[in-house]
Amino acid sequence: LPAAPVRPTWGPVEDQRVPFRGMRRKVAEAMARSVYTATHFTIVEELDVTNLVRVRAQAKELGALQGVKVTYMPFIMKAVANGLALHRSLNGALDEAAEEIVLPPYVNLGIATDTPNGLIVPVISNVESKNLMALAEELGDLAQRARDGKLVSSELQGSTFTIRLPLAPRA
Repeated sequence: LPAAPVRPTWGPVEDQRVPFRGMRRKVAEAMARSVYTATHFTIVEELDVTNLVRVRAQAKELGALQGVKVTYMPFIMKAVANGLALHRSLNGALDEAAEEIVLPPYVNLGIATDTPNGLIVPVISNVESKNLMALAEELGDLAQRARDGKLVSSELQGSTFTIRLPLAPRA
C-alpha cells in the first residue's frame, strides 16, 4: 500500500530546549565512548523507486522550461525534512554549556558538494517550507557557486542535519 502522506507538525517558532541531564547525558556519554570501542557498520536497503523515477522525469521536463536542473536530491531533501518533522530529536543539537538539547522548529540541510577544492557543505534553510522546484533551483545555484568558490560564510553555517551521498571516485 502507498504510504500515508506525511504532514510535518512543526512546533513553536522558537527553539525547544530539553534538559540534558540524567539518563540522556549518560546515554550520550556512552555513545561518545562507543566511537572508540564499538564496531561500526553500514546498512544498505534496496527500494523500488519506479514511481520516483517517473515523477522526477516529469519534474525534470517542467524544470527545463524554467531553466532549473531537477536531480533526485530535492526529493531526498524533502523526504529527510519530513522524517525530521516526525522525529524532531534527530534534528537537535547539544548545548553543553546550558546542559540542554536544542530542537529547532525548522530544518536547515547541509548538502555535501564535491568541488575542485574538496568537499564543501552549503546550507539550504527551511527545507520543510519549500517545494521541490524551489529546492532544485536553490541547490543548483549553491552547488555551482560552491564549485566556483563564490559562497559566503553565512551559506556554510546553520545546518541542523547534513546529507552526504557517496561520491564517484576521481579520475
